[in-house]
Amino acid sequence: MTTTKTFRWVKVGGLLTLIPIVLAAAPLAGYLAGEWLMLKFRFPRHTTIVCVIIGFAASVRETVKIIKAALRVVKESE
Repeated sequence: MTTTKTFRWVKVGGLLTLIPIVLAAAPLAGYLAGEWLMLKFRFPRHTTIVCVIIGFAASVRETVKIIKAALRVVKESE
């Protein structure tokens, strides 16, 4: 295996390692934003739930982007 191929596979591994972090961080950020809105501006309780759902949707979107980027790197190595 050449050095270039090794670096490409390390890049793919790094990209795929980001997926669990993104899936955890975005809904957590949504929760914190919803709680802040609720406490600071006295928004209703369901604001937190809506923000968590938006965070989850954002994390799924970013996960798809990461997977596409990883597949692009794999196809370049062939």
